[in-house]
Amino acid sequence: MAQTDLRVVKTLKQIDQSLLECLADTPFEKITVEQLCRGALINRSSFYKYYTSKYDLMERYLNRALDSFRQQADVAFVNATPQTIQKLVYQKSFENTLKHLYRHKAEYTLL
Repeated sequence: MAQTDLRVVKTLKQIDQSLLECLADTPFEKITVEQLCRGALINRSSFYKYYTSKYDLMERYLNRALDSFRQQADVAFVNATPQTIQKLVYQKSFENTLKHLYRHKAEYTLL
């Protein structure tokens, strides 16, 4: 079993958090790698060790967010008919999807 270096995990989380903080105040087009690095408390070389550009960062972040949504959100209720929508499986599916969206509301709003 491969061990993940906790320093790498921490750095990547800091970069992600910096991206979200920058997006809260600045349109993505105006965000610079320098701002991202300042917010993440890392050097530019550390940023470029993991990402080729701010666009690469955003693409990977969006992919992770979508993958997380796909894993957590069960959208079986979309296929329900008016006759079957009252079944518990569809109600639970809808409830779980709403809970996931609520937990990640701030992140999804920024994205």
